[in-house]
Amino acid sequence: VFIDGVLKRRMVTEVKARRTSGVFWKTITKYLRDNDMLFLIEDRQDPLVVIPLSILFEILNENN
Repeated sequence: VFIDGVLKRRMVTEVKARRTSGVFWKTITKYLRDNDMLFLIEDRQDPLVVIPLSILFEILNENN
């Protein structure tokens, strides 16, 4: 994936799709219900950000 104007480097991506019955997905959905983003922080690791694609597009469009 190459996102022009945001990062000038290629990014390796992976997509995971699961049924919504899983506990993990239900928990993530619950945390995102009233929030735009979710930061997952594990001890001594880089934080991960979970953001709905629609919000990401909104952010990217604001910079153009």
